[in-house]
Amino acid sequence: SNSDIALSEINSFDSKNPENFIKLAEYYVRRGNIKQAVLLIEQYSDKAKQNFEHAKAIAGYNRIIKLSDRLNILCCTYLKLGEIYAHIGEIKNAGEAFRNSFAITKKLKDEKQKANCLIKLGELFFKNGAFIRSTDYFKAAQKYSYKD
Repeated sequence: SNSDIALSEINSFDSKNPENFIKLAEYYVRRGNIKQAVLLIEQYSDKAKQNFEHAKAIAGYNRIIKLSDRLNILCCTYLKLGEIYAHIGEIKNAGEAFRNSFAITKKLKDEKQKANCLIKLGELFFKNGAFIRSTDYFKAAQKYSYKD
């Protein structure tokens, strides 16, 4: 039966093989357990990000963005995505990811996270020589970081 197959999949789960996180996550997606799927994909993607496996991390984070409707998860995922894009020099994608994250922080009313997004945008522009624009972002971030 299907549940026997699923059980054997879970029992034979090898956490040393990161691809199994994705297989198990997709199993959870099929079962409608999005929360568990997102958790596994996040673990997989964070590990890939740490190991500089950018394509895998980007694919994982994009999958989370498609699956999840939880704002706090989306906010953090866009930030991580932006960091990778910035790291590999995809400035346009990085900026878009950071702006998406910032847009979500407005809905969450999370002042610290707003400041964080603005700092990331400021750093992105600073590294790419747009100093005046970067200063605008840093000033805006300052406004939020003192609002606790």
